[in-house]
Amino acid sequence: MILLRLVGWLLLLAGLMVLGRDLIGWWDLGVYAPVSLDALWRDLARTSYGKIHGAFPPALLLLWAAPAIAVPGLVLIWLGGLRRGGGRRKRRSTRRPS
Repeated sequence: MILLRLVGWLLLLAGLMVLGRDLIGWWDLGVYAPVSLDALWRDLARTSYGKIHGAFPPALLLLWAAPAIAVPGLVLIWLGGLRRGGGRRKRRSTRRPS
């Protein structure tokens, strides 16, 4: 469960970084043009781009990168917070018995 939450937080952080990149571009250029997964992958990993490009459907690669990265992160954080048996973690009492 901890690993799910850790990966989720990392994906959420990456999604927020991509959103920040998009917002800085909007502020700088005056035109909002969010980056797609395809363009982000091409910018970050040029060597693997050509090899893996055909493995994914083109419609998937045209998704806006920020929510496409952040939403799975939120799902993993939520799944990592669930407990077997339902309910939340019990809170320890700080009061001393009388």
